[in-house]
Amino acid sequence: MDGCQRLPDRTLVGDVIGEHNRIFEKHGRVLFGRFEVLSPRWQNAMHSFLHTSCPRLGGKLMIILRKGETYEGFTTRVFKFEHFCDEPELVPGYYRDLSSDMFTWFQIGELTPMHSNELAKYTEDIVYAIKRRRSISKTLASAGY
Repeated sequence: MDGCQRLPDRTLVGDVIGEHNRIFEKHGRVLFGRFEVLSPRWQNAMHSFLHTSCPRLGGKLMIILRKGETYEGFTTRVFKFEHFCDEPELVPGYYRDLSSDMFTWFQIGELTPMHSNELAKYTEDIVYAIKRRRSISKTLASAGY
């Protein structure tokens, strides 16, 4: 969350995954925002990814959270990718007031915890790509993600 100047003073309390899932339970969808601007290459990749995904099922999205020295992984489906928030009621309350600071929005489904084996395999594949200076996206694609 380095892209937002107002966040260094913000302490997030509570269960952010639970907050997203409560919005999903109420509305059948939820918005997930990013503060950083995605490069044009990543924007094009995201639009292509969604364009080739089944509109009803969406595309698989993994969200990895760092918790101190460990990681937690969650999977969901992504249905929409936008550069503005046109439905603030779909934004979890803990960061709704920061909506104007976000540059990228994903409309997602329920966040489901990744099994520890799947998370370990994913992080192993990322490390493999970085050590060998391979494209992370190609490495993950060849690993079946």
